[in-house]
Amino acid sequence: MDNYRGLVEEPRQNNAARVKVLSFKKGQDHIKDEQLIIDEFQPHGFVFVRNILDRFPVGTLVSVPVTFNEPHHSNDNYTGDGYSAMGCRVTGYRFFYLTNQVMLNSSSISLARLKTVVALEKPLKDFFVAIDQQVYGPFHYDGENVNAHAEVEVAELDPELAVSSLGYHYFLKRPVAVRKIDAMTPEQLTIWFKQKLKMLASPSLDEAETFLQEMDFTGADIGRLNRSMTAIAHLKLGHNELLQLARTSTTLEVQYQQAIEKAWDEFTLPALQEAETIRLAIAKEQQTLDDLTESVVSAHAQQQLLQEDIAHLVSERERLIRDLRVNSLVNPTLASHLATSELLRYVPEGEAYADYTAFIQHFCKALALTDSNESQSVFLAAGQLKDYRLLLAPQVEFVLQLAQATGRASVVLQHAEADWIKFDRFYNNGLKFAIDTALDEPENFTFLVIQQSNLSAIECYAGPLLDLIAGIRRQLPGTGQPLPDNLWLFFVPLPHDPDIPFGLPLIKSTYRNWGVFPRLATVNLSVNIQGGVLSLEQMRNHSMPVSPDLNAFFEHGMY
Repeated sequence: MDNYRGLVEEPRQNNAARVKVLSFKKGQDHIKDEQLIIDEFQPHGFVFVRNILDRFPVGTLVSVPVTFNEPHHSNDNYTGDGYSAMGCRVTGYRFFYLTNQVMLNSSSISLARLKTVVALEKPLKDFFVAIDQQVYGPFHYDGENVNAHAEVEVAELDPELAVSSLGYHYFLKRPVAVRKIDAMTPEQLTIWFKQKLKMLASPSLDEAETFLQEMDFTGADIGRLNRSMTAIAHLKLGHNELLQLARTSTTLEVQYQQAIEKAWDEFTLPALQEAETIRLAIAKEQQTLDDLTESVVSAHAQQQLLQEDIAHLVSERERLIRDLRVNSLVNPTLASHLATSELLRYVPEGEAYADYTAFIQHFCKALALTDSNESQSVFLAAGQLKDYRLLLAPQVEFVLQLAQATGRASVVLQHAEADWIKFDRFYNNGLKFAIDTALDEPENFTFLVIQQSNLSAIECYAGPLLDLIAGIRRQLPGTGQPLPDNLWLFFVPLPHDPDIPFGLPLIKSTYRNWGVFPRLATVNLSVNIQGGVLSLEQMRNHSMPVSPDLNAFFEHGMY
């Protein structure tokens, strides 16, 4: 295999991304069959490429040279030491499927209509459109207008040249043109029409129409002729009525002819052009007005949320002051002797799972879920352990059953308390114990579960931890090192109720780098779901697609 072409899809850490393989070259053959691709790039037909987002955004079709030394399949991901963005390049031609609403006629296309129909968000060079098995282009979008040559190429749509994924469509090679059609702007058409009419001795509409129809037009000029004939047809009704009136008087006829001769080049065609320009300007201003209206509505909504937050802080002011006073009276020496953490251990039972997928399948089956949506949520949630160290969880029970299913886990249970306003309160009540446990048991999963995590503000008591996850800090205070790589922290908040002074509202932006677990309708802790042993290496090497939905956690307004 020499190289492959793929679409940059799901971003991963450190500017890496998942690349969906859409075709690859093996010897002299270009292979596009989906099953053959999956056979070559098992198990799902994609690979991960390092540092690719530095140069190529999501949605880009790239050509990636295969330069790895010893490719191999590990678990369910096709990997190799040489997969990196080095040597990658943009390839293919972007195209869009459209209806014929952008065609002025069978031999002319409107750039103005094309701009309103094609979903263009940023400048794009050399793109095509496909309409009724025909391919038109190339076009260019400079961020404001769609541009093209006065003539655009037309080719037959060849499905063998097309690849698609995530709503993006590309041609692997540039389509071969079979003819050309008109793509002049109104301004360009006016100039072309004037040049043709200069050959007329008398600028009569009837004479102009007959003259143009008798000329030998070929190629894109046929479309320009059709557009010109349409403009003449729009003018003829008023012209014929005036002509009939002028014939009733010699004086009127002379004045009529003089007016026609003067206005022909100065008014008629420029007026049509100006009308189109005004129409487009009105449409643009209307869009601007709609955008401003939407922005005002959004600003009002944000203002309402801020006012609600301020009102909550004002209403909780006395309680916060009282809690601070109580905290200042507590004897730190006496308090430090009261350990409130509990350690649960799940020791190995049974044989090792074949791989991470087998573990997940056993876990979902053991939970006895009857809802397919819940099963899918559990399947995706468990896969988050690979990429997320901090996770929001609405239920302690789900975390405990996940730990039990691994067959080798230690779980530290700890309640947050209202007087946690500094990091040392969190560190000395659960976090240090969990870190020491993880270091002492490097082969085990270690879960620290913080229950009622929003009794105090996590931005206060876990600030250094949030900085560590965001990449601002490199070490935790008190440890001189980052979190052990076998330690995960689960925060289980109380639902916020404005009528009860417990459970501070969660600030959504704090959790943007977090994983999110689902809420299950029923969780039965009395059921023993141990059935095998999962290794940390199996968890770290899986390639299960993971997209935690933070919005789903907040959508009911409970937090």
